[in-house]
Amino acid sequence: MRDPSESVQAVETHAPMTAAQSTLIRSTLFIGGGQNTTDVDVRNQVLAINCKHNISVCKLPESPVIQFGLGNIGGKLLVIGGRIAEDEIITDKIYELDNTRWRESEIPTLSKPRARICVVSQTEDENSACIAACGGIYIDNTKKIATNLVEIYQKGNPRWTTVTSLPKSRAALRMTVLRNTVYLLGGYEDLSQESMPDCFSVCKSNLFQDSQEIVWDTLPNLPSRSATPAHSCSTLLAIGGITLINNATSKRAIHAYNFNLRKWAHVADLPMELTDATAATLSCGTVLIIGGRGTLGKKNKNIYTMELAYN
Repeated sequence: MRDPSESVQAVETHAPMTAAQSTLIRSTLFIGGGQNTTDVDVRNQVLAINCKHNISVCKLPESPVIQFGLGNIGGKLLVIGGRIAEDEIITDKIYELDNTRWRESEIPTLSKPRARICVVSQTEDENSACIAACGGIYIDNTKKIATNLVEIYQKGNPRWTTVTSLPKSRAALRMTVLRNTVYLLGGYEDLSQESMPDCFSVCKSNLFQDSQEIVWDTLPNLPSRSATPAHSCSTLLAIGGITLINNATSKRAIHAYNFNLRKWAHVADLPMELTDATAATLSCGTVLIIGGRGTLGKKNKNIYTMELAYN
């Protein structure tokens, strides 16, 4: 793999967002729903990152909720579920961006109020566009509990459809799609919010078909916690995170998954420490790495663009 330090470039986002959700609409990447930081509260913040030519960033109107899932359907940006700021109320509502404000969407509400949902969007055909809401947390008798619930919504349907549950209950899962297969990584299962090393996969066409017969595959555990999923040149990647290499904690390691051997391998190192970032792979193969935590937990305000292709 090419040394990432040879191609890394940085653009400042002006917002140190960690563990955020993301969704791509044409040439614009939207991120939001990240965790709070010590210096500025970004939990309501949504950013639009123009990826068509030069990387540029603009702030969108603040979301009406925090800890939300972010997705899109029919070209509309959606905030799904989440928690009302300064409150413990978790919502089942869906909001969509209407020019300069968020409004309640006509999309039906979730079957169960949830926050920290991982959203998968299928948008290739706008007439049959679908979204999936995976995992998250809900409140049961004042106790926050992670769930393995997976719901599918297809454009024009009157309700969400519950499909095969995740193998384990998880909140704040991270997602990437490689060769038409959805991969869900990490997430946490209890209030300690310690990221787990799990990795689940399901064929995207199966995830969105009108069938209850979805089969989840559990991949070998990730080599690091709080890693950022991405893909490059048909390779599934886990970027950064907290891992143990040669008896030393590392936040620079990039691991690639070998599908034949069903093993993760350390293939390269980042030029900087990074964990809990957000990543997206553009059609040109460039990987954007946004936010996260760097050295000594310092919040990263930059967007890094990297070429992670194999030589």
